[in-house]
Amino acid sequence: MFTSETRAVAMAESALEVASDRLGKAAAAVENADRRLADLDQRRGEIVGRRAGGQYHPGDGGELEAIGADTEGLVSIRSALAGAHAVALQAHVAATARAHGANFALQRAKDGVLETKLASHADQLFALLGETLTHLGAVGKRTGRGQLWWRPDPVIALTIHKADLQRVGVR
Repeated sequence: MFTSETRAVAMAESALEVASDRLGKAAAAVENADRRLADLDQRRGEIVGRRAGGQYHPGDGGELEAIGADTEGLVSIRSALAGAHAVALQAHVAATARAHGANFALQRAKDGVLETKLASHADQLFALLGETLTHLGAVGKRTGRGQLWWRPDPVIALTIHKADLQRVGVR
């Protein structure tokens, strides 16, 4: 029972795990690029600050040039990584929706079976109550009461009345 729904949930959750893993890796790659860019910017700031204070080192020009080239390349790489992250995020959102949908379908199928069982049980209880009330009425006549004195609990009576109205289409 529920084999196809259970299989759909398992497949959707497995796909969601893969999407979550990819999203995590894409986010980590963007964070790593941001961290490397921040490190390059910090190093550049240190050199420029030192030079502004009058301290020049022979390799400063070459290092600043290398930092500029690295930054330019890393900005391009980061842009591609951000694009990959956006794609991974979109895939994750879609996988999440499919997993929620599969879980909803499984729960709905289970609820349908439960509802059928509960309705059958209610029918059995109603039949037993009817039989009991018939006997109670017969005993009441023999004891001289003349009418059925038992009444259902008001909440139960109202619930049954509402169910009857719904059955005939009144809301």
